[in-house]
Amino acid sequence: MSYVGDCNSCGQCCSGFIFIEGKLIETRCENLIVAEPIGRPQATLCAVHSKRTLGMPIRMFLENGSSYQSRCLATYPRPQDAIPPECSYTWQGTDKQPKWSIGYAPSLGNLVSEIY
Repeated sequence: MSYVGDCNSCGQCCSGFIFIEGKLIETRCENLIVAEPIGRPQATLCAVHSKRTLGMPIRMFLENGSSYQSRCLATYPRPQDAIPPECSYTWQGTDKQPKWSIGYAPSLGNLVSEIY
C-alpha cells in the first residue's frame, strides 16, 4: 500500500515537535523556508530541494536557536510513514494506514538498505 498525490508544501514533514523537560518544543529543518504558518498549503519551500537525498545530514533547529543533527527523509511519505492531517497525500489501499500523532517522527531505520 502507498500514498498518492502531490505535495502541497505545507512543511509539516520538515518540522515537528519534541518533548524537552516536559515541554513540547517545535523543531524545523535548517533548509525549510517558511512563508506562511506551517501547515497551510504552499507555506514552505526547501532551500535545497533539487539537491536533497535520502539520509542527507541536516540540522533541526529549535525555537530557542539550539539544534541537533538529523537526516533528511527526501522520499517522504513512504508506505510505513504516518502523515499529518494537513498533508495533501492520501492513503491508497486496504492495509491499515499508519497513524499520525503530534510527537510522531518517521523511523529512518536502516538508511543504507533504503538508499541502495
